[in-house]
Amino acid sequence: MDEIREADALLHVIDISSPAHEEQYEIVMKTLAEIDCADKPTINVYNKIDVLDNDKSSQKISWVKKTRRDPTAVYISAHKKENIDLLKAKLLPLVKKRHYQIFPNYLKSEYR
Repeated sequence: MDEIREADALLHVIDISSPAHEEQYEIVMKTLAEIDCADKPTINVYNKIDVLDNDKSSQKISWVKKTRRDPTAVYISAHKKENIDLLKAKLLPLVKKRHYQIFPNYLKSEYR
């Protein structure tokens, strides 16, 4: 839990193919709230989209998008490396923002 408290950003990886993924999501969110980390910048990463069949995949992703209303969510297949570039693109601004907070003189550095 100390790693979570000290983290600058979180990647919450959710197995979208699991029938219990909603319950698991809620347990993680409750745990983050209990340790005062619910406000950390977080990207919800819905993994295993390759495991879902095409019809169920689009229905399930649509349902998650509608219920979560989370513009930072990313839907990936780590196994098939689908949408990994999109995940990197969403993660970069979080990391970059925090980096400049920690190292405000970085932009002025001659070693960039």
